[in-house]
Amino acid sequence: MFASSIFAFLTNGLGLAALVYIIYLIIKNKNLNFKNYLLLAFFGSNMDLTYDTFVIPLSFIITLILLPNYQKYNFKLFIKTTTILVLFILLSNSNLIYAQIFSGPFHRTAWIHETPSLISNFNNLIKNFFGVNGIVGNEYFIHQLPFTFYIFPIILISIFSGNKKSHFLLIMIFLILFFDFLINLEFVSSLRNNSEGLIKTLNWGNIRWKLPVLYGLLFINITKSEIIKKTKYLIYPLIFLSLITFQVRISTIPIGKYFLSFDNFNVEQKKKLRDSFHSQKYSTLIRDIINFNKHKTELSDKNFKSKYTFKGYYNYEDYKYIKSLIGNSRTISIGLDPLVAVMNNIKVIDGYHNLYPLSYKYKFRKIIEKQLDHYEDEKKYYDFYGSRVYTFVEDSKINEINYTAAKHLGADYVISKYSILNQDLLLICKKCNDSSELFLYKIKM
Repeated sequence: MFASSIFAFLTNGLGLAALVYIIYLIIKNKNLNFKNYLLLAFFGSNMDLTYDTFVIPLSFIITLILLPNYQKYNFKLFIKTTTILVLFILLSNSNLIYAQIFSGPFHRTAWIHETPSLISNFNNLIKNFFGVNGIVGNEYFIHQLPFTFYIFPIILISIFSGNKKSHFLLIMIFLILFFDFLINLEFVSSLRNNSEGLIKTLNWGNIRWKLPVLYGLLFINITKSEIIKKTKYLIYPLIFLSLITFQVRISTIPIGKYFLSFDNFNVEQKKKLRDSFHSQKYSTLIRDIINFNKHKTELSDKNFKSKYTFKGYYNYEDYKYIKSLIGNSRTISIGLDPLVAVMNNIKVIDGYHNLYPLSYKYKFRKIIEKQLDHYEDEKKYYDFYGSRVYTFVEDSKINEINYTAAKHLGADYVISKYSILNQDLLLICKKCNDSSELFLYKIKM
C-alpha cells in the first residue's frame, strides 16, 4: 500500500510491482506454475528498460537479506524467474533497442549533468534517508509530510531494534542514497558529461525510485521486534495518519479551490494567487483571497473543474470542440500541457518525450529561442536536458514564440491558455466552448 501510494513514476512501467513479486516468489520458494509465468510475462512486458534496470540486482540482494535462516537460497528459482522477466523486458523494449542501435543520435546525447554544491548534496543524502523534507522553498511541503510521518519513526525504530535484517535493509537504503550522492559529485558529473553512451544518457539515479519497497519491507520486519510493542501507541497512529494523508493529500488544493470559488476569479487574480502560493507568501495569499472574494463576479453557469482528476485535467468537453474545428491538423500549445491535446486525439508538434531525435530538439528550439531568453532555468533545462519539448509560456505578457517556425515544423493551429496578439495568428475562437482559459488560433502563411 505504501509503495503504490507514494510512487509517482508507475507511468514508466511496472518495475516496482515486479520487484515485490520477485521477492515474494523467492522468499516463498515457490514452484513456478502457469499463473506465475503469466504474471512474470505481464510484468516484463510492462517494464521500462531504462527506468527498471536495477530491479534484478536489487531483488537478489533483498531476498538474500530476508531469506529465513532455515532456508537455502534457491539460485535456480531466481535465475528462472529473472530470465522470464528479462526476456519479456527485451521483447517489449525491442523498438527502443532497435532505435538505439540503428537510429539517432537522440536528445539524451546532449545531456549535461549539473552538480549541486557539496553541502546541498550531503544535506539531501541525510534528509532523504530520514524522509525529512524542507519547508522553505518547497511550496508543496504538505504533500511530503506523510513520507516523514511514515519513514522517520520506522528508521529510528529499525536503528535501535537490534534486528540484523532491519540493519541490513537500512544499510542497503543508505547505500542506494549514497550512490545517488556519489553520482552528483562534481568530478563524477564531469566524467559523465565528457563520456558517451549509457554512462552519460542513462539516469543512474533511477535506483532510488525503488526505495518505497525497501521502506515497506523495513516496516514489516520491525513489527516483529520488541521495541515496536513498547512504542505501538505512538507508531501505529503515525502510520495510520500517513496512510490516510497519502490518499487525501492530492485533494487538498482542489478542495481549497472549490470552497474559494476559484473559477469565479479572473485570469489576473488567479495568476496572483498562484504566484503568492508558489513563492510561499501566505499572508499575501490570504489577504488577496479575502479581497477577491469581496469583489468577485459570479459565473453561475460554470462549475468548478478540478484538474486533479482525469476528466478535469484532460478537459474532454472543451477539447472535443477544438477537435471539431481543426480536424486532423497539428497544433502547438501555449501555457497548456500538450498531452491534453494528444489525449483528445489532436496531433501535436510538442510534448514530453523520454527519447526523441536530437535533430528535432534543435528544430523546435528555433520556435522558442527568444522565449527561453526570458527564463534562465527553462533555457538551461531545455539545452541541458530537454525532455519537455514545450513552449514555456508562463505569463501572458511574455510570449515570443516564433509561430512561423512552428508552421514550418508542421503546426497549423495554436491552442492557448491566454489571449494572444500576433500578426502571424488568426483568431478562430475566443474562450472556446465558453472556457475562460482556452483560445484557438490558426497560423497564417
